[in-house]
Amino acid sequence: MDSATYKKLLNKIGEVQGEQLSDKLYYLSSTFDTLAIDELVDRKGVFIYEFLYRSEVKTESHFVDIDCKHSDSLCRIPKGYTSYRIVGHDYSSERFSFETKNNTMFITMDYILNDKKVEDVISIPINTLDEMDKADNPLPITFYGKNICFYMTNLEGDLNEHSVDLRGILFKK
Repeated sequence: MDSATYKKLLNKIGEVQGEQLSDKLYYLSSTFDTLAIDELVDRKGVFIYEFLYRSEVKTESHFVDIDCKHSDSLCRIPKGYTSYRIVGHDYSSERFSFETKNNTMFITMDYILNDKKVEDVISIPINTLDEMDKADNPLPITFYGKNICFYMTNLEGDLNEHSVDLRGILFKK
């Protein structure tokens, strides 16, 4: 079941049974990893915090978790670009603020050019993010700004909060 179905079920069965169901699902997922609940709930659709029973149903957020299938050993510098920097890595990731207009996410990225901090904006169509989020093994995709291109390998966050964790390679002209 997906998030909406799970919330409807919790509301239908009441607080006592809802708490029992939530406790059991939380126990299974925290003790045996998500494999224990894969046949019951859609991992991408129901998040751990939803296992904790709430009598109120909050407005649904638009959470995206895209982890692209990519090679750590091969990434070519695109023609016309002279340098790069890694954005995020295994031990930490950078949060980037963005705004959305006309179903497009605009992420401001900063970098150093001639010893000065410069900002550029990449644009990502929201429908592209939705497609990548639904795909089992999405491939990395490149997004362009005025003087940069960004090879995205991971994007995670709530699109309603206007900041995301982003990983990939930022190429500079």
